[in-house]
Amino acid sequence: MTEAAQSPAKRTRDLVRASAFSQLSTLDATDGWPYGSLVMAACDPDGSPLIMISQLAVHTKNIAADSRVALLFDHTHGFEERLANARATVMGRAEVTNGAGARDRFCARHPSASDLLELDFSIFKINIERGHFVGGFGDVFSVAGDDLKFNGDACADLIAHEADIVEHMNTDHADALDLYANILCGQPGTGWRLTGCDPEGCDLYCDDTTARLNFSQIVHNPDEARATLVALADEARNQNKA
Repeated sequence: MTEAAQSPAKRTRDLVRASAFSQLSTLDATDGWPYGSLVMAACDPDGSPLIMISQLAVHTKNIAADSRVALLFDHTHGFEERLANARATVMGRAEVTNGAGARDRFCARHPSASDLLELDFSIFKINIERGHFVGGFGDVFSVAGDDLKFNGDACADLIAHEADIVEHMNTDHADALDLYANILCGQPGTGWRLTGCDPEGCDLYCDDTTARLNFSQIVHNPDEARATLVALADEARNQNKA
């Protein structure tokens, strides 16, 4: 299935999952004006964005007064005609999350986050209410919040074993991770690490660069993840030989 043939919800979720940073907008607690800045971003297995903010930040004060936020995920950088390429806005309500899974996923994507969380920073999960996707000129959609979130009920086994999969791949299959990044994602360099594995794909990181490798079909459990990752490694090796 081509990207344009995918649903707007899936295309939006792919942008969110692939993004290491986002532009956050909150409503100023003193006068109600929109206030925006750049934040580090990660993603829950269901596609809900995760962000990290200092307790001293204006955003934190704003969220305490009104939890409504908007996040812009911009994938137009590097293109000559930026407005002809993809970006998405996700709107929802932000709340602090203390879940170990959210912390692990965030720190895996942003290694510096573990030190910041020991200071006064907190991870916020965005409870999605709606979204807006722009794939280019005339390729514009509004997306309902329920459609944006991935229903992972049938994939609970995979989600429960995500940390084991990540550790195994990083410990025993570093060569495959470089192949995924270099051949399938078009990213240079060696030393790529897996930072997350969800039902729709996996996340890679190297030298402050992230890459997203989407699966061709939903993965429900560790056995399916193993088979999919092996098949992708074989595909990358075959392409590398061609």
